[in-house]
Amino acid sequence: MPKKILIVDDSATSRVMHRYLITSNTDYEVLCATDGRQALDLAKSEGPDLILMDVMMPDVDGLEVCRRLRKDTKTQSLPVILLTFKSGEESAAIGRQSGANEYLTKPVDEAILLGTLKRYLD
Repeated sequence: MPKKILIVDDSATSRVMHRYLITSNTDYEVLCATDGRQALDLAKSEGPDLILMDVMMPDVDGLEVCRRLRKDTKTQSLPVILLTFKSGEESAAIGRQSGANEYLTKPVDEAILLGTLKRYLD
């Protein structure tokens, strides 16, 4: 059974681009969410093996989603990779403090993204 990745981004372009990159280069199954609330629901109902998530989203941002995932026993060990335009060590530190396993900045090199996914899923 292929590993399942949940992509969370309010940008349709980003979702389509990352889904295409992943499905074209791996056998991972990809689910998508458009916001943090939907991400939390899908994380519980679909049981993804990893979440690839934007930070800046309306309502519930990626940092808050991370914090909530870490508080829930069903999702607390789920790997989360934040993928965002917010760069710099301070932003990365805040991302890790929220519970993210990795913090990558957009635009991310395709090889780096795929390598990071494989490191957590293979």
